[in-house]
Amino acid sequence: MCSRCGSDIPAGQSKCSCGGEPARWVFAPETTLILSFVLLLTLFVATGFASRSYHKEESVLAHRWFERGQAAMRDGQSAVAIEAFRTALVYARGIEFTADYDLALARALAQAGHLEESRSYLLGLEQAAPGSGTVNLELARLSARLKNYSDAMRYYNSAIYGVWETDPLEQRRNVRIEFSEFLLDIGQTAEAQAQLVALVAALPPDPTLHVEAGNLFLRASRSALALKEFQTALDENRQAPGAARGAGAAAFQLGDYAAASRYFSRAGRESPLGPLWQQDLDVSNLILSLNPFAPNLSPSEAAHRAAHDYELASDRLATCVRNKYPSQKPQALPANLQRLMDDAREQSSRAKETRLTRHPEDIAPLMETVFRFQDAATSLCGPLSNTDLALQLIARAHAGAQQ
Repeated sequence: MCSRCGSDIPAGQSKCSCGGEPARWVFAPETTLILSFVLLLTLFVATGFASRSYHKEESVLAHRWFERGQAAMRDGQSAVAIEAFRTALVYARGIEFTADYDLALARALAQAGHLEESRSYLLGLEQAAPGSGTVNLELARLSARLKNYSDAMRYYNSAIYGVWETDPLEQRRNVRIEFSEFLLDIGQTAEAQAQLVALVAALPPDPTLHVEAGNLFLRASRSALALKEFQTALDENRQAPGAARGAGAAAFQLGDYAAASRYFSRAGRESPLGPLWQQDLDVSNLILSLNPFAPNLSPSEAAHRAAHDYELASDRLATCVRNKYPSQKPQALPANLQRLMDDAREQSSRAKETRLTRHPEDIAPLMETVFRFQDAATSLCGPLSNTDLALQLIARAHAGAQQ
């Protein structure tokens, strides 16, 4: 028997003849197990590599479609953006976190007017992250568009106290400003005032923010708080845009016409005021020159102003009556106008500057006549000139001082 291959050696031969036979590989069981494990491991690594390559390609496509959607949103092409975001979600679903994609799609749907579908996406995001400031803010805006004002208020509050990943203080401040504007738009002035008080309590030393808060206080009819914010802005930056103009408007509403004139004049030197602010400046200056009840006036100056005011009011009333009743004689006028015209004739002798200087106690009764003339002329002929408005505001301030 051959010692090499184990075959029989024929009789008469001394050597093996197994050299031409195929070799037989014989492995131990341990070797076979190791080779099988190496083969499986190789296949596993190859499969993982292929899978990762495939998912990586999907992720690249998802980001690419997401960027296309964002570009379409910036261009106002909401329909294109919707399709792009939907495609991005197809590629991204299951391989990465898709909240940003869902949020972008919800915004695109809202921009395109698909409000209920947008709301569905946002509610899903809220369930996944109920404390998200971003999601609650989007829900607040959407609820406002749907006129669900109670929901909008709830979501705005949740956004203010929600979780923000970047710049939480700034984000919450911006939400509170937006919430205040929303409340003013729907007539919830008291709630808006409360939000604004909370806003200014945490404002940093930024004149732009104080001007913005001042303008909101003006809208909320809190003129004193508005003036304080504008003055703070001016203290931080004497040329803060809009601060002097806003301070003038607040002072005008408060009846401090000297301060209003000062602030408006300062604002006018920085940039044109615009017609409404210019009118307030002109009226403020007229009040400062026409008001006989201003403090620290000499008797002669108070008498001069009262006599001038009477002349302005009686002339306006006479002109108004002539224009309204051009062909009627005085005795044919309505009874109330006849009485006013009679008062004008009777008071004319008393409304002399020299007499009023000697009898300053007659200034107040004379001004009551002036105010009656103004009211009648305004009711009969409308609209007020700046002088008429100035006299009307003087009357209002005097009536308030008498109470």
